[in-house]
Amino acid sequence: MSEETWLPIPGCEGSHSVSNLGRVRSEPSVIARRAGANAGAAKTILKPSISKSHGYAVVNIVRYGKRQPYLIHRLVAETFLGPCPDGMECAHGDGNKANASLANLRWATPAQNNFDKLAHGTLLKGSKVGSAKLGEAEVKAIRADSRSHSLIAKDFSISQSLVSKIKARIVWRHI
Repeated sequence: MSEETWLPIPGCEGSHSVSNLGRVRSEPSVIARRAGANAGAAKTILKPSISKSHGYAVVNIVRYGKRQPYLIHRLVAETFLGPCPDGMECAHGDGNKANASLANLRWATPAQNNFDKLAHGTLLKGSKVGSAKLGEAEVKAIRADSRSHSLIAKDFSISQSLVSKIKARIVWRHI
């Protein structure tokens, strides 16, 4: 295991730091230190929670004057790698959303990140997509069905254009 290094989070200098191992801590308040109070106060490691909307670890902090949840992997990347370049996103090398260590993170293009997701099996496609109306079996049945697209669409409660896209392999290409 590598040695833990702490740096102040940009926009939170003096109040919060993040480590290269993906931990976030609050620092004793600057005002309290100036006043002499809590001079020996311990730094507190924040307990992350998992976001229900996307499954990434988050912590609630005040940053740029606004309290809100922040993705820990983004805090690590922005602090140690610098601001996210235009057109890039934060990619996890091992596909584990909970692994926010610096060694696991990099800035990547969306295409590179999707290639990684495909390689480690975390790319959402087909019935794994939350808004999917069909499953793999239904897609196979639609492709095998020789009736008109409008009749197939009616039977599966989908649009005729979706039937056309399924049959042309524009969507559900992996099946």
